[in-house]
Amino acid sequence: MPLVDLEDRQLQRALRTLFKHEEGEINNIWLMINTKVTVPTRDNVRPKRIPLRHSLHEPGTQRCLFTKNPQKKYHDMLVERKVKGIHKVLSLGKLKKMSPAEKKQLRITYGAFFVDQSILQQLRPVLGGEIYKKRCEPIPISLSSKDLQKEVLDAVRSTYMHFNRGSTYNVKIGTTALNDTQVMDNLRVSLPAILRNLYKGPGNVKTLHIQVSGKTPLPIFEAKDSEGNEENEEQKEEESSDEEDEDEE
Repeated sequence: MPLVDLEDRQLQRALRTLFKHEEGEINNIWLMINTKVTVPTRDNVRPKRIPLRHSLHEPGTQRCLFTKNPQKKYHDMLVERKVKGIHKVLSLGKLKKMSPAEKKQLRITYGAFFVDQSILQQLRPVLGGEIYKKRCEPIPISLSSKDLQKEVLDAVRSTYMHFNRGSTYNVKIGTTALNDTQVMDNLRVSLPAILRNLYKGPGNVKTLHIQVSGKTPLPIFEAKDSEGNEENEEQKEEESSDEEDEDEE
């Protein structure tokens, strides 16, 4: 299976360029994977959890958890099990009753959102598309986990790979609140898991770029076109053969 081998020098140069233009701003940093073969439609596929070395959540981040009804049941469960890291519990029923202005205030108040993975597909039409456009997708967690505190901590220390039809994946690997070394750490740690979940695996990688939201992507890897190389070799052999025939004449 072909490997994706990143060159440290090229990666460091791209990260230095990226951070040079982001001083004073905090934005998301993405790994863009362009594939050779188009990814087919995959409906209702849950995002894959991808481990990171450095969390994307800044210290003091407030987190809201979306749950099934009744809301009190899940709030009390978190209190009883002494789960830290979740600051608000909101049921699907309560969310449905909220006005657009109240939902907008949620996005302002909370820096991250969790969702009981059993209601992930139900949440989007209720929550509204704006939060997804801003790439603040709620993070799915299992509320049936025996160690719920570990489940929350693992989610905080991870990113997520979403699956859509097309030839491009985008995976959040950092923010400009981190430094370039930390983003490189995250990329190195996350890449093996990303490639394992990639349609047709590492051999389907055409190019890799890193990008700050809304900015120009910076290249960090390009696959060798083996088919193109073979065609060039065949063409050279044909030209060489033609020259030999001419010499014989």
